[in-house]
Amino acid sequence: MSLPVQEWPALAYADWAPTRRTLHLVTQIAAKLRARLVPPAPRRLELALALTSRGITSGPLPLGERSLEMRVDLLDHQVVLERSDGPRVAVELPAAPCVADIWAQTVAGLAALDVPDPIRTLSPLPFKGVSDIPMDRDRAACAYDPQAATRFFSVLTAVHNVFLDYGAPWMTTTTLQFWSGSFDLSLERRRQAPPEPVWDADAGSAGGIDLEYVVAGFWPGDDRFPEPAFYSFTDPAPAGYAGAEVEPEAAGWSEELGEFLLRYDDGRAAPDPRAALVSFLRSTCEAGRSEEW
Repeated sequence: MSLPVQEWPALAYADWAPTRRTLHLVTQIAAKLRARLVPPAPRRLELALALTSRGITSGPLPLGERSLEMRVDLLDHQVVLERSDGPRVAVELPAAPCVADIWAQTVAGLAALDVPDPIRTLSPLPFKGVSDIPMDRDRAACAYDPQAATRFFSVLTAVHNVFLDYGAPWMTTTTLQFWSGSFDLSLERRRQAPPEPVWDADAGSAGGIDLEYVVAGFWPGDDRFPEPAFYSFTDPAPAGYAGAEVEPEAAGWSEELGEFLLRYDDGRAAPDPRAALVSFLRSTCEAGRSEEW
């Protein structure tokens, strides 16, 4: 059953940390499946997920003459596997909150959809820095709170809409994606790219792609920084970047994280949270722009 969606709701890290961990790892299953079915891309974009009106998706993945999609539905609280010709399998998250159970049911669902074995034999190891427990054996925090998941999705939707509006004038050089490794929604604006990127097989990515880029995003916090926040950084950063004045007044440079931050609670407490976020995006982008932009 879908729960009411609230714009800019409270999202205290401690209140939903176990559910957050479950979702973090579940989205990694989608990213692993995506990486198995789409070609490697510059800046590891083969791992990038996207938002839908119901949650987070792998997008359509090529499967012979058909396509396959994995969705994490944060309104009906399911992992949905669906082929383009109709067959569909759903895993109920509240009924199987352990990551190991979700993994097993997802792999079984892929088999039920006749996904070839070489594709569904995904590595159960989480991405580096997330967990040391293989997902097929992970029963460390069996938790899934539907209300917390819906609140998180409400925040993602509100942020996504602001990012989409803000980035629209530069869409030829801007990408908007959800990363399951860092568990964040990010907007990346690039200044310039060489015509032919060089693929580095050892690194699993393309090197020397963007001469200069600005990344802004939202993440719901982790054990290192246990509160939700908006962030922004430029690479390479110009001289004096960390000392730049940015907006709104509550935003500032974080020495700990090496980027500009606007805590989510400060943003949602503003008279106009949307305007506060836009001012953060604009001012941090200006702070990082070189004369060539």
